[in-house]
Amino acid sequence: MTQTEFDGDSLNIPQTMRAVRVHRFGPPEVMALETVSVPQPGSGELLIQVSSAGVNYADLGQRSASMG
Repeated sequence: MTQTEFDGDSLNIPQTMRAVRVHRFGPPEVMALETVSVPQPGSGELLIQVSSAGVNYADLGQRSASMG
């Protein structure tokens, strides 16, 4: 995986990224590592590169549909 490079005038933004996605409620096995398109920011928006992210108890409850 290459990192985004800035040459002072423009960015080299990759077209795809890896994402863990959940398409339905259920056990941890419903989480899928997928390659998806990098979102394109609109006017007045930013695109932020995230190197890592955490999962907390609320995320687990939402995935399993046990929070309400």
